[in-house]
Amino acid sequence: MKLKIIKQRNGWRPGIEYADGVMVLDAHSDAIAEIQALEAGTLDIQLLLSSGGNDNANCYINERKVEVDEKVSIELTKNRRFILKTVAANKSQCWYKWNLSGAVAVPNIDTMPYTFREHGKLGDTVSIIVGLENYAIENGIDRIEVGGHKLYDKFLSLFDFKHVFYNGNKSATVTDRVFYTASWEKPWLSRFADAFANQFGGTYNGGVTLPNVKIDLPDKKEDVILAQFDSRASGMLSIEQIKKIISKYTDYPVEILGGPDTRKYLGNRFKYRIGDIDFILRELSKCRMYIGADSGIAHLAGLLNVESHIYNGPIIDPHSVETFFSSYPNTLTFESPKKNEPKKELKEEKKEVEINNRILSHRSIQTTEFATDLVGRNCFIRGSKCVINTVAKINNQVEVFANSEDGSILQCKLNEIKLNGR
Repeated sequence: MKLKIIKQRNGWRPGIEYADGVMVLDAHSDAIAEIQALEAGTLDIQLLLSSGGNDNANCYINERKVEVDEKVSIELTKNRRFILKTVAANKSQCWYKWNLSGAVAVPNIDTMPYTFREHGKLGDTVSIIVGLENYAIENGIDRIEVGGHKLYDKFLSLFDFKHVFYNGNKSATVTDRVFYTASWEKPWLSRFADAFANQFGGTYNGGVTLPNVKIDLPDKKEDVILAQFDSRASGMLSIEQIKKIISKYTDYPVEILGGPDTRKYLGNRFKYRIGDIDFILRELSKCRMYIGADSGIAHLAGLLNVESHIYNGPIIDPHSVETFFSSYPNTLTFESPKKNEPKKELKEEKKEVEINNRILSHRSIQTTEFATDLVGRNCFIRGSKCVINTVAKINNQVEVFANSEDGSILQCKLNEIKLNGR
């Protein structure tokens, strides 16, 4: 039976669960919900005690009192409304579950939260907007408005979405919590839609329709492979690992693609193509192939159906990357090469390096490319707390690459870092 939750007040836990054909509403006393039947039929309801003391609240279906474990059947005509209510007794702290057999919630667009304040990265934007579009298609929703980060507006202007629109002037319930509940075992383009359906009702069976591009793209292909490995989503591989991956692709020259924050993390040996999202889309559309780590740009390549090879980063396992990119028909995923450990037989020269007036002794950066004893250490770079990912010698300068708490990659010279707790 299709139901529409008109309103929930007080102690209802956000979200709707489904288990073995049963719709589960979770409530803490006091709580009240008004629900509308969108079709006629018999609805079987059972009240269960989730936690807390038994018989510490009075529970009702409409005005009828219901006991814990009791099953009640109610006859509903189309558009008829009913009330589920728990009233605390003696300031009780009890959680109850209302099990509605054979029921499914249809989303109430009038009360749908849509504002996102925390998830403004490119990869998050792709998941949210594409997910909402497919959720709207499956549930027959004409229009969903989203607010929050300006990147949503930009992304919507680049791709042809029929049901999702940007409205930066509206203020509504923050919806970031839905993204946090999304499963890591589902494709990136469907995980948010699945979480949204669980949270606000409706159905979503995992179908993904990829959007068409609205802007004009170059018709002519260029004999080049574009790569991006400075991923904020999955962490950055070592320079050694990146070069090992790139060395496998010899059909065309490899050049590095990135956004405005991209630094020359592979030195001056490679050519860099750096620009905004419009620029990135046009460059991707004309390349022969894309290679890179799990990132927002990798998802853009998937949306454009560019032949892509995606590698896992240090904080995302290969299975998750394979799952995330499974919606793109022309994308393959691979496990990144292992980072080489220093050979025991290598004669190491000891060298002291001064970092913010502290003396550290580590493997010689003159004879080995990586100072491996610093990797994984906590540090501060320009006031941001980071974890050192890679220390590399580039053009006779020792550069440090570190993952910051906000997911960005920071780069600086070795003597510019401040080690944490040392």
